Amino acid sequence: MEREAARAARQPAVYTDVTVSFSKSISVLHASLRENARRAQLAGDGRAAAYWAGREKKFQDILHRGNRAALEYLQLWAGVTRSGYHGARVDGQEPGRFEEAGLIVTSWLQGTSRDGDPQDHIHNQIARITRTISDGKWRAHDTASLRAVLGALQAVAATTVECELTAEFGVSWVPRADGRGNEIAGITQAQMDAYSTRTVQVREKEREACGPRVARSRKTVAPRRRQRPCSGAAIRFPRPPACRTSWEGNRRS
Repeated sequence: MEREAARAARQPAVYTDVTVSFSKSISVLHASLRENARRAQLAGDGRAAAYWAGREKKFQDILHRGNRAALEYLQLWAGVTRSGYHGARVDGQEPGRFEEAGLIVTSWLQGTSRDGDPQDHIHNQIARITRTISDGKWRAHDTASLRAVLGALQAVAATTVECELTAEFGVSWVPRADGRGNEIAGITQAQMDAYSTRTVQVREKEREACGPRVARSRKTVAPRRRQRPCSGAAIRFPRPPACRTSWEGNRRS
């Protein structure tokens, strides 16, 4: 009965998943490096395969450094726990304290979306428990401070990656049409759309569910308010097979 009760009760999450996602053009460029390495291997060209594998390794390292910069910002501004009592106020002030704490994070890079399209993003699982710097005790992480810096984390990671990709690969950047970051100059919208299955499906569902109202709102509403233009639009995305290989077909079409 104890085990059944434990299964029935809602269990608190042991970590918070914060995902740092990179621009689609970055993912397309990264995928092209992997594809070049694959073709060189198939052709039996070991020298070319080693070259492209080395370039892809440098690309991965840049993404990880961008994520690391975001995590350092997170530690600085959201590495916080609460000690003492934070209930009733005394003389109008809380007797408890907000204290600096060390975060525990595990990260991994994933190169595809659920539909198997190129989409570089890094999952950061942040433990809900932290070690207080002042006394070494383990306390809960103040997740409200984490939520307050989510937008800044994405900006820090993107800026770091863009600067390093320019230095290492010589790329230049153009602002996105929606104002939410930059894309690599020379990679067309058509190329990005070819590897954006989920985005295209969502846009089609939006138009179907919301009609002309969406088109009007996208012209007049600020980017942050465009995220949910129609609450009636919903779409289910089945998980793809483990090894989906549709990139070549997309490239040809």
